[in-house]
Parts: sequence; C-alpha cells; structure tokens
Amino acid sequence: MKNIERDEEIYHKRMMDKRTLQSVGDEYGLSRERIREIVAKLHRVKLREKEKGSRCLNPKVMGDIQWNSVRIV
Repeated sequence: MKNIERDEEIYHKRMMDKRTLQSVGDEYGLSRERIREIVAKLHRVKLREKEKGSRCLNPKVMGDIQWNSVRIV
C-alpha cells in the first residue's frame, strides 16, 4: 500500500511538476529507469480508468454490443 502512495507522488512530481527523471530518482533513491517505469505504469492505469469511465457513461455504445454466451465443445 505504501508503494502505491509513493508511486502516485513520483507520477505527480514527474508529470505535473515537470521534474527530470534524475531529480525524482535522486529524491527517492531510485534509478532514472525505475522512475520511468513507474510513471509509464501509472500512465497506462490512468488511461485505462479514463476509457473505462467513458464507456460506462455511454449506454448507446454498450447497447450496440451483443452479449452472447456460447459454449463450444
């Protein structure tokens, strides 16, 4: 749980404060590559959440999907 909070802080410092990978890494004792990985992972998660929310709010799109339960043996 603690790493999630740390990762959110790292993401914010990198993306919102526009700090360099090196400066954020020095603060947390991590490499630039590890900071880049954390930011990329959180960016993917945030995009997925955004897409998920937009699909759920649009019932017309969900209505266009045909839900068939077929078992093939």
